[in-house]
Amino acid sequence: MQLVFLAGPAALGGVALWPGAAVSLAGIVLAAAVLAWQRPKWWPFLGADRAARASDERRWLQLLHETARAANQASSAGAAVQETLDRVCQHLGWPVGHAYLIQDAPAAVLLPTAHWHLQQRERFEAFRRGTLKLPVRKGEGWPGQVQQAGKSVWLPDVTKAPGFERAELARAAGLRTGLGVPVLVGREVVAVLEFFTPDAVALDTRLLDAMDHLGTELGRVIERQRARDALQEVEARFRCVTESAPEAIVSTDQNGVILTWNRGAQAIFGHTEEEAVGRPLTFLMPLRYHEAHRQGMRERSQAKEPPSPVRTLEFHGLRKNGSEFPVEINLARWRTARGTFYSGILRDVTERKRAEESVRLSEAMFKGLFDAAPDAIVVADRDGKIIRINRLAEQLFGYPELELLGEPLEFLLPERHRERLLQERTAYMTAARPNAAAPRLELHVRRQDGGELPVDLTFGTLKTERHVLLMATVRDITERKLAEAALQTAHDELEVRVRQRTVELAQANQALKTEMLQRERATAQVRASLKEKEMLLREVHHRVKNNLQIISSLLSIQSHGIRDPQALTVFKESQNRVRSIAAIHQKLLRSDDLGRIDFGEYVHGLVEGLFRSYGVDDRIIRLKLDIEELRFGIDTAIPCALIINELVTNALKHAFPDRRAGEIGIRLRAEGDEHYRLTVWDDGDVLPRNFDPHGNDSVGFQIVNALTEQLDGSLELSTNGKTAFHIRFTELKYRERR
Repeated sequence: MQLVFLAGPAALGGVALWPGAAVSLAGIVLAAAVLAWQRPKWWPFLGADRAARASDERRWLQLLHETARAANQASSAGAAVQETLDRVCQHLGWPVGHAYLIQDAPAAVLLPTAHWHLQQRERFEAFRRGTLKLPVRKGEGWPGQVQQAGKSVWLPDVTKAPGFERAELARAAGLRTGLGVPVLVGREVVAVLEFFTPDAVALDTRLLDAMDHLGTELGRVIERQRARDALQEVEARFRCVTESAPEAIVSTDQNGVILTWNRGAQAIFGHTEEEAVGRPLTFLMPLRYHEAHRQGMRERSQAKEPPSPVRTLEFHGLRKNGSEFPVEINLARWRTARGTFYSGILRDVTERKRAEESVRLSEAMFKGLFDAAPDAIVVADRDGKIIRINRLAEQLFGYPELELLGEPLEFLLPERHRERLLQERTAYMTAARPNAAAPRLELHVRRQDGGELPVDLTFGTLKTERHVLLMATVRDITERKLAEAALQTAHDELEVRVRQRTVELAQANQALKTEMLQRERATAQVRASLKEKEMLLREVHHRVKNNLQIISSLLSIQSHGIRDPQALTVFKESQNRVRSIAAIHQKLLRSDDLGRIDFGEYVHGLVEGLFRSYGVDDRIIRLKLDIEELRFGIDTAIPCALIINELVTNALKHAFPDRRAGEIGIRLRAEGDEHYRLTVWDDGDVLPRNFDPHGNDSVGFQIVNALTEQLDGSLELSTNGKTAFHIRFTELKYRERR
């Protein structure tokens, strides 16, 4: 029969078993004997008392044994603490147990925890909540005293004990006796267990000794659990790092057999962990590398020196699909009691190789462009020391590149220009924005043979990963200077000619001013003449209008003595024609433009006058006008007005017998450049199909035909449900009048 028994140094007189050691029943008896030896008063040789004390000793020994075994089997330090609280409360029959843990801080504060053993939870809930609000420092309060003492402390009555800060809560819960137990890791108190009972229990020193042993053993469990947790954490971190790393992380034994394989390796090589572990590392290499790899492994395994530092190697890897790719490996060797092992971090460096090739290509292109540049280029460091020049610079200055390396940029200039160049390049390189546009300097450079050349010098920067370099572009401007000199000569000659020409222009300008003054006077005279003619034209329109109104009035007076209706109608129609012409002159008289009138506005007034003249109610015979905004001269306006007058008069007289209701419409539209279409229609009695407006001998149609011909127009008649006269005409110009 095997039992797990944990004992501290005090339990076995300074001889301790390691945590988790399995001992026989004889070991437990030996522990009991040691307890009896340390406290002889426990073992009196007096009758029945001896049997009772032996029973108590077995009880405490059983408590130690069961509690230690339960703590050792716990899955975590917290679970071990909870098991201890539960076991002790069950053995003692005490209803309340709680654990304070030491906070990892210099203040060593004891924090109440969620580890409780509570019987009758409702009865002790207020005591629990009050405890959770009372963290204590070392030496303060009852848990702090237990921590400072480093051994178990007994309180016969917690409601009266000095320094017990929860006395009121304990009294309300009915608690009486208390027991505090320190949990030790070495000599450090890491936790304090406290137990309470409502009973008044006398002090038992054997119980205190047992609790001290229990606290020591629980400390060892916690220490071991912490170590296990730390190891698991390290392993988890290692696994997390290896599994999350994009690189392949592989370990092998001394024979090159793969032991570990991460996801990065699977992603790079295509093999799963099950496919890779247990196979030789050579299956990840093309055949041409196998022998060299095996030879290297033999040499390293036979080496007597300590494990070598990390080595970096490059070779070609072989993917699962058979394709090859460049690989870089950081290889380390390490040894344990089991032998020699190797760990490697492998990277797919395909992109890096491509980048390196791209860099080499870029460098070659840069060198080609640098040497093919049309200007001399000198590259210097931040201090102005020359580090490179192109071929054109060698030709310009006459120096080979090697002779100029390390020389200051000012070396290439005559003495008189050096200070200026030094100031300019220093200011440019120390500016807040080195890439800002630099001033272009016109200087002279000194050739190796002592000759000088005029040049344009412009600064620029060339950035690398670690440095900002100064790049000076130098352009030979000898030809430009010669051209500028020739241009200056031409300019001087031109200045002379300009001065001569200026005198000539001044004279011409004076003559022009005289001519302009004369023209202004002539213009004023023309304007005055135009004003006078405008007034005269307005007077003409006024007099014509007045004369036409006089004629209209005479016709009206003369019609008063006429009894013949037909003759009276003729007079009225003649009067309307005169009014139509007079209205045009009236419009022109009031218009800003004496030559043209707004014809739409005029037609509206003309037709309203006809309706009034014939006494037509516009609610019975409605008028519909559809006339664009058109302005006609008098030569076009008068014929159009008379045509409209005749056709509307004809409709009012004949289209609506017995004052029947209906509509009369007038539509005037432009059709192309200076071509127009006039339509006058009504929905009254329709003219016969054989009616010929051209052959009708009535005065009205004779007038319409004559006026249409005057407008170079055409007249058409349509009788499709309505009577409509369509006149197409062009606007007459003064020169076209006949």
